[in-house]
Parts: sequence; structure tokens; C-alpha cells
Amino acid sequence: MSVNYFILERDTKPGNAFVTKAEYSPDLAELMLKGESIVDPPLINLFCDKKPIAFPDLLSGVMPLPIVSSELKTLIESSGDMNAIFFKVNLYFDRQSLNSNYWLMHILKNVDAFNWEKSDYIAETWNSGSKKIVKWTPDKIKEIPSEEVPTIDEVKKIILLETAIRDRSVFRVNGIRTYIFCNDSIRDLIISHGMTGIYLADPLNYDSWRM
Repeated sequence: MSVNYFILERDTKPGNAFVTKAEYSPDLAELMLKGESIVDPPLINLFCDKKPIAFPDLLSGVMPLPIVSSELKTLIESSGDMNAIFFKVNLYFDRQSLNSNYWLMHILKNVDAFNWEKSDYIAETWNSGSKKIVKWTPDKIKEIPSEEVPTIDEVKKIILLETAIRDRSVFRVNGIRTYIFCNDSIRDLIISHGMTGIYLADPLNYDSWRM
């Protein structure tokens, strides 16, 4: 049976906790985007410049890191996907601890599931010879020199290769690794448990997405 996939995005609401400053190791974000193991638990301090009225299950803010509540953490862990691991974070307002209920979600082992031929996008590569950025569309993707690695600049429709995803519940996809995908089972749990701060975007209709 075919599985549907969704993009986990932040849904910022007035009054919700919003991070305006984040302190963490400079190489942490890149390790996460690559899906590599993190040996030592990272120290992550997050700061809000306004006292929140509510605390969403997916925290919004200036940081590129996915920060989830204990409730959302438990929900994702219930899927049995061992590639999602969690590290405690600190959330502050006016130098005082705000909420001890948040975790960094780190997803291991990116999947090669982006369908370069059937998705609708504009990709970029860096040509070291001409020292210029070169744009590519799906009909030209096979012409990219083997030494150049394409990254997505704009995308309107994302087609994923289900055979590459297998039984993953949450995952990152090489080529579009900035975003986190989930399967329809996780989507259903998010909705049925009333998780907040989350927008479940449809990758088949994702017009004007800038990476």
C-alpha cells in the first residue's frame, strides 16, 4: 500500500514561545543536516525576548534546529523509528528558565529518496572552472558533471522514492535536507493528539518553497 508523506513545518502563532536567540556549537547544525551521529550531548541554550502565553509542540524561532516538546518526542518515539534521537535543551526568558519540556530532535541517516526526474524544481551547482553558480531543471539534471553536487534552490513539487524510505517514520532527504518529512502514520498521530505549532505541508503542492 502506498504511503503519503508530509513536511513538518513550524506554524507560528501570536503568543506562542518564539526563540529570538540561540546558543550552540557552530558545527551542530551541519552535523544534523548530514544526518551524522553526535557523540556528546550538545549544550543548547534558547532565549525568548517576550514571555510566552503558550508553548507549542514544535518550537518556532531563529534557530534552524527542530525543537520539540516532550509530548511530541513521545509520539515520534512510539513509531519505533530508532533513527530519531533527542537531546535536552534549555529555554530561557529574562535569564530565568522558562520550560524544561523541550528537546532537540536529531534524525540520523538521510535517505536518497528525492526523485530528480519527476519532481518540479530548480537546482544549483557550483562550477569551479567558471566560478559561477549554474541553474538546472529536471530535464537537464542528467547533464550535471559527476564532480558537481546539486542542491535545490526552488521547488514546487517533491516526488519521493518510497523504496528508498522503507519503514522510516521521520527522515531527511539528501538534496533537500533542510526539511524534515514524516509518514502519514505520524501525521495522523499529530492531528489526533492535537499537537500545536505544526504545519503539515503537502510536498506534492509546495509552490514557491525557497531552501
